[in-house]
Amino acid sequence: MVIYVDDTGREIVARGKLTSGGYAPLIAADTARLASPVEAAQAIATTHNVKLRPIKFNNRVDLQDIRP
Repeated sequence: MVIYVDDTGREIVARGKLTSGGYAPLIAADTARLASPVEAAQAIATTHNVKLRPIKFNNRVDLQDIRP
């Protein structure tokens, strides 16, 4: 996941603009898929002059099962 810190000190998930015009969070499911979000983050950092941070979460915890 790529984050940035806003003006109030909150950590926010960075979003990239899609070709459809919408936005998607910069998140990768695994290391093999990390290149694309990091590339997008570099473009955003350069364009908007903001520091972004790729972060990694460890120790998965399933909170609940959501069933139909």
